[in-house]
Amino acid sequence: MNKDDALAKLLEIVEICLFDEAFVSELLGIIKNSGIENSVLSILLKDIRILLEFKENAHVLLPKSFEKLKNCEMYSMIIKKKHNIRVLYNFINGRPILLLAFYERGGKGKTDYSDKITEAEKRLEIAKNTYNVNNK
Repeated sequence: MNKDDALAKLLEIVEICLFDEAFVSELLGIIKNSGIENSVLSILLKDIRILLEFKENAHVLLPKSFEKLKNCEMYSMIIKKKHNIRVLYNFINGRPILLLAFYERGGKGKTDYSDKITEAEKRLEIAKNTYNVNNK
């Protein structure tokens, strides 16, 4: 994938959704030099468009791509290619906010998300304060 293609996809993602600043570094750290950069960014862009349309119901309609995490108010986007990438996200004023990206090594049901959820919740609270969202 050339840099121009990657930059174009990243710019489109930035234009249509919110994201935590650390998210971009995390995602790029996972996919850099992996050979799957273009496909991961394409899937991410497609999934963001789905979130924009179906919002909190995306996980009900497409359970292989999205899930509502148990015991918290957080969602997970599942990006499977060469790697098993997870993106924790939520919504602010109806717009998806991408909070945290990580490589799920153990597979579904084997990876403990606890520390990832805690970090994503912290980032969400900071974002709510940044965007002046009422936390009620």
